[in-house]
Amino acid sequence: MSKSEDVSFGEWVVVHILLAIPLLNIVMLLYWSFAYNTKTSLQNYARSFIIFYAPLTIIILGLLATMAIPAYHKVRQQSREQALVNTQRVMNADDTQSEYRIFTANDGRTMEAKIIDIDGDRITIERIDGQVFTTSISIYTEADIDYINRLRGAMFSE
Repeated sequence: MSKSEDVSFGEWVVVHILLAIPLLNIVMLLYWSFAYNTKTSLQNYARSFIIFYAPLTIIILGLLATMAIPAYHKVRQQSREQALVNTQRVMNADDTQSEYRIFTANDGRTMEAKIIDIDGDRITIERIDGQVFTTSISIYTEADIDYINRLRGAMFSE
């Protein structure tokens, strides 16, 4: 078989069948692109296919990743919130399953609230009136800090 021969109709059908098989298509395109005895028209076709579809594939995978990462973070956050709610229910079993408790600041102020998230030394809480805010754990009394630390331990042991 000479390199200058034309690729027959039957050979083109076989080429397209091979290109429809995942992973084998990549191997065959690389082989046809760089093998010495490949017909010129098939070699040019394989090279153009790689030049066009390789960047396109990278772009599509990049777009899929940019869509998947925020979705992953959202699911992870929802999972953490649900774990926190479940932990609070277990810890508050004696308090008629109430998610809210009285928090007392070091200066004596109190509020009824529930913990939504614990992140390092900061907690996000929701007051009974629905207002949500983030504060430092250090502004609360020792009893509240112990409660927060038990809650954190229970969250991350699950």
